[in-house]
Amino acid sequence: MAESFWTDDLIEQARALYIDKGLSASIVAAAVGAKSRNAVIGIAHRKNWERSPGIGHANSKAAHQKRAMTPRNPEKPRLAVQGPPAPRIAPSELPRGANPKPWMDRRVRECAWPVEGEGTAVLSCCAPVTVRKDGQFHSYCAAHLLLGTVRTISKPRAPYEPNVIRVPARVR
Repeated sequence: MAESFWTDDLIEQARALYIDKGLSASIVAAAVGAKSRNAVIGIAHRKNWERSPGIGHANSKAAHQKRAMTPRNPEKPRLAVQGPPAPRIAPSELPRGANPKPWMDRRVRECAWPVEGEGTAVLSCCAPVTVRKDGQFHSYCAAHLLLGTVRTISKPRAPYEPNVIRVPARVR
């Protein structure tokens, strides 16, 4: 049987660094010459070492209180949806071919646009969906696709050139 790396002296040294000083497993592994941080974590698990709360833990009470006390930056924009909700269309204004039914009862190639209802009682348009240029199907019929998409004006992309490595001007 192979001789173990962990001698009693190394175990005591690792315990002092890991438990008493609260150092990370990576630092302890480097200090005692272990192969990896997982070796330190493994010996800590086998020896039932328990760290006191607040030492080396990101989820400790002290770390949580520190995060709670720091104010949020009001200048930073939030990633919330801005603007009005999607317009609802009255059943009398539905596109041709529409057959409103509960959202869960609609088929794959039927429009998913909500017509009326709330929560689980939402009725979808269920008109035939449109086909994209690549042959895939949209989730909405042509009328609802126009309502739900926002056209943006952007500069045209450069044509794709395979096997060409572009080097920024400042590196040349």
